[in-house]
Amino acid sequence: MRITVGQLRKLFREGMDEAKITASADYMKKERVREELQNIIAARVASGEIQDQVQLEEFLKAVTLSVTSLKMIPLDVWKKLANRE
Repeated sequence: MRITVGQLRKLFREGMDEAKITASADYMKKERVREELQNIIAARVASGEIQDQVQLEEFLKAVTLSVTSLKMIPLDVWKKLANRE
């Protein structure tokens, strides 16, 4: 049986219509956090708190160190803090 180029294109097009390419839940979580951090940086640039590349790098270093510290806090402590607010 021979398949023509037209038939092959049709099969491919149908396959692409059925294929659903989506980002994983883990990837989307990371993207939401990245977006939040991006908004924080943009706000600090807009306010003048971050004015040059050196200040940006210092801020990003502080974020990295802060995340390292925050990893050590157990969930129970976060829950208690959340209930106070």
